[in-house]
Amino acid sequence: MTDDRYIELSLELNNEELNIEIKQGEGGMLPAYEGPYEITPKVNEQGFETKYKTMTDDLTVLAVPYSEVSNPEGGTTVNIAYIL
Repeated sequence: MTDDRYIELSLELNNEELNIEIKQGEGGMLPAYEGPYEITPKVNEQGFETKYKTMTDDLTVLAVPYSEVSNPEGGTTVNIAYIL
């Protein structure tokens, strides 16, 4: 399998030249992240094993669940981050 993705950088200063080539190949590829990419906040801490992994998309943290309802006393009851 060939992979032609690479970064090539060339710097020159006072006729001194430095060439750097970075290639992504089989030996240097990181494993893919296989966890969720859309996360709903919870009461307890959540961890996602992303260290030293490549991600194929942005991670989205959804809004904290929130609702308002009228209560019998004439006020409003607010539920924030409630568990269904």
